[in-house]
Amino acid sequence: MFNRVLRFTMLLPGLLTLLWIDPALATDVPRKQVALIAGPATHTFGEHEHYAGLKLLADLLNESVPAVQVTVYKGWPDDPHALTNVAAVLVY
Repeated sequence: MFNRVLRFTMLLPGLLTLLWIDPALATDVPRKQVALIAGPATHTFGEHEHYAGLKLLADLLNESVPAVQVTVYKGWPDDPHALTNVAAVLVY
């Protein structure tokens, strides 16, 4: 369990570093689109849920980083244009 939490906490700073934009410039720059793709369930109920974790991360990023618009997908998106103009994709 600790290793999974450690891996997830290691992903967050890297993602934030890639997306960092000075908040003063955020009003002049269009929001960067980020796609988070949750993989299938790999654990038993109550242990870990990829989609719920990514949804929580997306909500926090959308609230605290004004230059970013994060969208979460449960599995690979069906729409072939869903990842068009996306600045970053994270598959978890």
